Amino acid sequence: MAGLGTSGVLVAVAGLILLSACLTWLMIRVQLLAIPNERSSHDRPVPTSGGVGIVLATVAAALIYQANDAFAAPDNQILWVIVGSFILASGGLLDDVGRAKSFKAKLAFQTVGTIAALYAGVVFERIYLPFAGTVELGWSGYVLSALWIIGLTNAFNFMDGIDGIAGGTAVIASLFLCALGYLIGAADLAILAVVVGASTAGFLLFNFPKARIFMGDVGSQFLGYLFAVFGILAANAGQGGELWIVVPLLYFHFLFDTVFTFLRRWRAGEAVTLAHRSHLYQLLVRSGYSHPAVSGLHFLMSLALGAGALLVLDLHNELQFLVFAPAIVFQSLYLTIVLSKARRSGVL
Repeated sequence: MAGLGTSGVLVAVAGLILLSACLTWLMIRVQLLAIPNERSSHDRPVPTSGGVGIVLATVAAALIYQANDAFAAPDNQILWVIVGSFILASGGLLDDVGRAKSFKAKLAFQTVGTIAALYAGVVFERIYLPFAGTVELGWSGYVLSALWIIGLTNAFNFMDGIDGIAGGTAVIASLFLCALGYLIGAADLAILAVVVGASTAGFLLFNFPKARIFMGDVGSQFLGYLFAVFGILAANAGQGGELWIVVPLLYFHFLFDTVFTFLRRWRAGEAVTLAHRSHLYQLLVRSGYSHPAVSGLHFLMSLALGAGALLVLDLHNELQFLVFAPAIVFQSLYLTIVLSKARRSGVL
């Protein structure tokens, strides 16, 4: 964190974890319950909206840094990102309390939050494509950025279905993004990643290995939105747009599960916007594996993908896409095993 020594950073991180933990503890006492439904992987009412702790701790820290001019981004860019993230969090909270349950309502909040980011200039400026080189996106960057922000927001939201999976993965991804930001000199990215990681860690104390409270849409949409923004900040930090692959790689397991499940349900003629329990990670739980085991597997995936993301920095531009190869092979094997176990268990 800019302007702080090592001890100062550790104190700030510990303070954020404590603040988030206290806020999460208060949300447990509020007793806003998640009642089991057709999408649930739990069989009893559990307090939800623990993501409020993540949101308030993150926003508080970011506003303090904004007030002290600690961010290098121009024209209050980070402030607008905070506004956008808070809009999505608000929509998520309304969803949690049953006031905005439809997918259209959720998409409306996501769209407004995305517009705030685009207005602030959080837009893909260029991307590097193998054998094509750097492609300047111009106005098409706004379209690509909007699709990316809304897409990752929903993928993160869909993957928040068992104890610890979303929060733990977010903490791990934050650590790697902090390291990446430090290595490439993107101070804003490093600061925000530390803030999000610490705030999520405070919540995770109550969510894993046994959930005493769920993150809720207020937390999952907030985090999905911010990590999408981080992906754009990382992409624009690279001179040739080559670093746009970093966040898609960090969340490749989430994206793979989401896209595969969407396509499978769409081909089967199912209503893809309705709640369900057929994501790969959910099928694994329904096949008899515990929440900690399945979430732990995804944590290991996150560590491997994070190592690949850092490896990108040492590879020639034309070779960077090769880091996806082992991820694709592993996810394909994972897919085969999960579907096989689900069929044998009578889940499919």
